[in-house]
Amino acid sequence: MIPPSFPITPYDPATLDVLRRRARDALRTRLRGLRAALPRDAATTLSTSIARSVIALDVWQNARSVALYSSIPYEVCTRDLFSDARARGLRVSLPVVVRDSPLEFREAFGQGGDQALVPGIWGILEPTESSPVVDPRSLDLILVPALAVDPRGYRLGYGKGHYDRTLPLAENATRVAVVFDFQLIAEVPDYDHDVPVDQVVTDRRVLLATAGRLPLRDPPNHDREKP
Repeated sequence: MIPPSFPITPYDPATLDVLRRRARDALRTRLRGLRAALPRDAATTLSTSIARSVIALDVWQNARSVALYSSIPYEVCTRDLFSDARARGLRVSLPVVVRDSPLEFREAFGQGGDQALVPGIWGILEPTESSPVVDPRSLDLILVPALAVDPRGYRLGYGKGHYDRTLPLAENATRVAVVFDFQLIAEVPDYDHDVPVDQVVTDRRVLLATAGRLPLRDPPNHDREKP
């Protein structure tokens, strides 16, 4: 006997928006908890592995100007990347948060020497107003933090939308998200205005994002990518 069929009524856009927002909030809560449970020494070791993979990227090897971020507790630590960039003589910029606006990139060190860093709006270290402003179009690479990211390149941030407003302005930069491997999830509930990254680097793999702007190819065969 064939069971009766019932019409499927699609959710209206307002309901879908509510469900998406709830799912994103739940993911943020869960990922914050998982990240905070990672022992500090393990986070340091995994961050070192991630930094090595970023440094091995062609875009890093050929870069002259990169934008990093000042890592906060429980994020992938960027200390090793700062050290390598300094050794290579790269111009390094950091984002400066401007409320409800795209991030402003200012030089941390490079052409103008070392710049002073001060806590910004959210308490994250950033260059002062006297530091040189860096045109986002001059950047070769932007390193992007995230609470979660999926293989398409869509990321879940902290909910302020700073990077989604900023990444389109850096039209020549490769966008690289760095996360611990457990932060790589099957799918981030995304909005139409979300901007995907081009590559995802974790402590176990390097992915070319399927929704990014780079041509897909086989990822490097590194031992760290093996299960």
